Amino acid sequence: MKKRRGFDEFFSINNEFEAMKEEMEQIMERMLSDIPEEKLRRLTEMQRPNVYGFSIKVSSDGKPEVKEFGNIKPAKREKGFIHDEREPLIDVFKTENEVMVMAEVPGADEKDIHITKTDGELEIIVDSEKRQYYKRLKLPADVDLAKMKKNYKNGVLELRFQL
Repeated sequence: MKKRRGFDEFFSINNEFEAMKEEMEQIMERMLSDIPEEKLRRLTEMQRPNVYGFSIKVSSDGKPEVKEFGNIKPAKREKGFIHDEREPLIDVFKTENEVMVMAEVPGADEKDIHITKTDGELEIIVDSEKRQYYKRLKLPADVDLAKMKKNYKNGVLELRFQL
């Protein structure tokens, strides 16, 4: 009898996955219905990957933080809709003595990574034949690029700024 019960629980989990799949398909249909037909046609004809996603993490004060990434933005919020560059996934950490920025830029060559700072914002630009990334972000503290320590390994860029 116990074996049968475990078997039934397995199928119960499968039903949950099926329900999640159907819900995701409905969400995708709603998202695609917001895209004008001409832009949708251009998206499908492109020979490069089109990426849009988001990450969610809970901050130390218990509030969720949602960050978008990719080279496609929802049409209602941004003109142009498709960008040549991808937006890397970014995490920013601040301690008493340091600000650390972690950026995922897989496939980039270190020589093609450029960091600039203007008007209190940091720009990460990767421009190569293989990959293009762009991200402008506001940091939690004013930093000095001259004191920046940069490390790039396995597609992860780590920037450390002493305060």
